[in-house]
Amino acid sequence: MQPTGDQEKEEAVRRVLASLRHPARLRALRSTGLLDGERVEALERVARMAAVGLGAPLAQVNLVTDAQQVPVAAHVAPPREAAPWRVPVGLSHSYCQLVVAGDAPMVVEDAPHDERVREIPATREAGIGAYLGVPLRAPDLQVLGSVCVVDFVPHRWNAEDLVLLDDLAAVAATEIALRAAGRAASEEASQAVARTERLQRLADELARRLGGREAARRMVAHLGEVTGATRVAVFERAPGGALTPLDARWE
Repeated sequence: MQPTGDQEKEEAVRRVLASLRHPARLRALRSTGLLDGERVEALERVARMAAVGLGAPLAQVNLVTDAQQVPVAAHVAPPREAAPWRVPVGLSHSYCQLVVAGDAPMVVEDAPHDERVREIPATREAGIGAYLGVPLRAPDLQVLGSVCVVDFVPHRWNAEDLVLLDDLAAVAATEIALRAAGRAASEEASQAVARTERLQRLADELARRLGGREAARRMVAHLGEVTGATRVAVFERAPGGALTPLDARWE
């Protein structure tokens, strides 16, 4: 039996959702630190250049989760700047989910007559006439979302438009990756400070309760467990600056 049109649509939706829910992709999205709607000036510039460069009244940098499309930057020309182009929308209204799921650019020149998007509510409700979107990739090549431009009338996009938008997506991806790396480094530094503070408190407590050598023995054991180091030593500094070893472990 041949599948019906409804069955084909249901299968297409399942394929899209499976792509959006890939665990590695969701981890990469969380690592951006941008899902709470923070605005980044560098990404705003990317959106502005996309709109101006392609002659479109709307451009967005979007992240796409397994539940919604999250604009992290947008440039909107008058008179539509008051519309909610900077707030997340559900996947039912998302064009960009198709770019993510297909892992490829999507060119729509006449949205109301394009079978891929004509039934998406945003086509009718927002009056979308044309769309051009390219994948926005993480360093591990997971597709995080898209950089896209929208027109409210049919629009014929050319090859140069696609190249320019792809270049801008690469700029946006670099900015997001740098922010994610800086965020990870900051978290790692904070954790290191917290570990040092905990160890110092432990050392002070042990020194109060135990003699110097017993405290050193326990510190050596604890440091080995916490840091995974195979060579650990604790020294006592004399008033004159000389160091005396109290305990050590060499493996």
